[in-house]
Amino acid sequence: MNAGRDVERLIRTWLVEESPGRAPDRILSDAARTIDRTRQRRFLAAWREPVSIGLRGFAAMAAVLILAVIGAVWIGRSTASIGTQPAPAPASSQPASTAAAGITVAQYKAARDAVCGPLNAQLITLNDAGASFHPDTNPADIPATAANLEAIVALGTTEIAALSALDVPASIAAEHAADVTRHGDSLALLSEAAAKLRAGDVTGGLALANSTEPLSRLEEGFENKYGLSGCP
Repeated sequence: MNAGRDVERLIRTWLVEESPGRAPDRILSDAARTIDRTRQRRFLAAWREPVSIGLRGFAAMAAVLILAVIGAVWIGRSTASIGTQPAPAPASSQPASTAAAGITVAQYKAARDAVCGPLNAQLITLNDAGASFHPDTNPADIPATAANLEAIVALGTTEIAALSALDVPASIAAEHAADVTRHGDSLALLSEAAAKLRAGDVTGGLALANSTEPLSRLEEGFENKYGLSGCP
């Protein structure tokens, strides 16, 4: 047992001399405790009976203990590092928000414009046609006005499906989702307006159609913020 204590003292001295200067004493103490636990757990059964240890046996045991010390120091250092500070974020050549979605804002803009450009051209045609109808003063224009609104709703439904399928950068995902929701709300109002017109409630139908204006302004604000093409 005296030989074991001598080896332990030698190892403790070696740890202090060879450990990096930045390693705190706490890590060395943890390593020493780990050595003690390791010695008891792995070698207790062998020490239950007296054994004769030769020089080679002593050297082998010392080598095993040194390896155990090195492993304990490494484990203690890694555990302490994990327990006291968060893991560093992985490096990325792109901002984290865009890298997470796998697409940049510029790519999103191009894809959205490709959807909205053609649809907006069709909306302009429908709006021009609708401007020639006067259902409030000419009852004959009521069916045509309702049909015009229904065509706009159909166009908007196609638009929402396309916008919902776009890949969106994480940095603007919430704004994109809110914009799609606003478009859906506008379509619901226009659909109800068309139904009121067909039911003969011209005043209520036109009021609902005009109530989409605040939503349209919010949609334009999102488009202007990121330089996007207008969407129906």
